[in-house]
Amino acid sequence: MLGFRSSERHLALAYATAGVSKIATALIQILALPIIARALDVERLGAMLSIAAFASILTIFGQGLSATASYTVSFARSQDDPRKISEAFWSVWCLGLAAAVIITLAGSIALLLGIEQFFADSSDALNRGEIRMALVAMLFHVVLYYGFWTIEGVRAAYQENYVTNSFGLLASICAFAGCIVASYISPSISSFYFALFVLPPAAQAINMILFLRKRRSIILPLNLRKAGIREAGVRLLSYSKAQSGLTLHLQGAVLFSSHFFGLSAGAVMGGMARLIIQMHGFVMTVFNPILPTITKAYASNNLADLKKRLTITLMLAFIIVASFTIPIGIFGDTILKIWLSLDNVSVEYNLPFALFAFGYSMSHLLYVILLSLNSVRIASWRLLVSGLSGVTAFYVFSEFFGFSGLLWVNITAMLLICLVPSMISLFLLTRQISSRLRISQSHL
Repeated sequence: MLGFRSSERHLALAYATAGVSKIATALIQILALPIIARALDVERLGAMLSIAAFASILTIFGQGLSATASYTVSFARSQDDPRKISEAFWSVWCLGLAAAVIITLAGSIALLLGIEQFFADSSDALNRGEIRMALVAMLFHVVLYYGFWTIEGVRAAYQENYVTNSFGLLASICAFAGCIVASYISPSISSFYFALFVLPPAAQAINMILFLRKRRSIILPLNLRKAGIREAGVRLLSYSKAQSGLTLHLQGAVLFSSHFFGLSAGAVMGGMARLIIQMHGFVMTVFNPILPTITKAYASNNLADLKKRLTITLMLAFIIVASFTIPIGIFGDTILKIWLSLDNVSVEYNLPFALFAFGYSMSHLLYVILLSLNSVRIASWRLLVSGLSGVTAFYVFSEFFGFSGLLWVNITAMLLICLVPSMISLFLLTRQISSRLRISQSHL
């Protein structure tokens, strides 16, 4: 009974600290970007946001690392065998380390080959130097995030999410302070990138050190098993598919906007991408406590409760997502002009931006709802194919359409391949639940 109460207490603390940490992180990003925009010109802002988009794409495989670590270590802990716990820890740790090493080597080769040309105007030599420094910072950013996702998942397995969340809150405050300092001392792409994107995962290194010190008797000696690494790797790929699709849709659009239409277009798309990500973070803060109740009703075969919770969750999802996408559809250009001092935003972008935001947020929400119902095998592939199709279409049709036209191409891929089929899947699943409920009631 005491263990149960302790678990409930840890869960409540995890939700509370996660909510505070996510809201604080979102607010700090929203407040920090105007400081950066006013210190840099629009091209340099576009370059920084494009590099951040490139970093997001490089961390695609890491985006399932936290869930993989949490599941693998939790399963090992349930067997109450220290050796298996050690094997599970080192399996996920090796995956994260291998990914970080590969990314570092690939990034170093890309820097030697002059990848900064992709992000810089050829006439601006100073801009190239700044971008090269920012790309070096980006490599640190990517490597540190692979470590962060590993320790986040391991902490979750020990029901210590609140520790990671607390460090996340501290890191966000440090990032905001770093942006203010950089704006006065060294207002450059690399200094702002370091403050906003590198400092947060770097602060989590302390979290990792504290965990390793506390649990060194469990994780030592080193235990590695090829089968364990292979199993964790398969799970990592499975978890990464869905998030990869969303990342390719959004961050691929930022990257190719800069490349094909100039850094100022990258600033517009990058600014909207950051806004969509932060707003979606608020949405997920609302829904994260609700999703486990759907899983509980599904696992207990409580059909009446499951149907009620699904109906309420879907209604809430549409209402909440619409509440932040409708203003984008009406005032998107004004928001970017006031928020980031961007004068190159057209009112014609508002509707595609709003649909992009709605599709991004609803696609993810429908996926996690299906995940709660253990029905994601096809849904995760849909998201991945949707993202690949969207970013490929953006690249292929760049010679035929303008910026607004390519947004519509990307959105169409998201809606037709991912969002609409996911809505149909949930509708059919709900009908199936209703049918089973009627049958069960008829037998009473």
